[in-house]
Amino acid sequence: TDTITISAQLYLKRFYESHGFVQASDEYLEDNIPHIEMQIK
Repeated sequence: TDTITISAQLYLKRFYESHGFVQASDEYLEDNIPHIEMQIK
């Protein structure tokens, strides 16, 4: 099974979770914007 990993802006976490993604990292800054890695299998 393939796993897709994305870098998501933190405020969109619930949106991605509603499509089956799960959080896969701690929060980090990218271009001074909070992000998290999210994955779906």
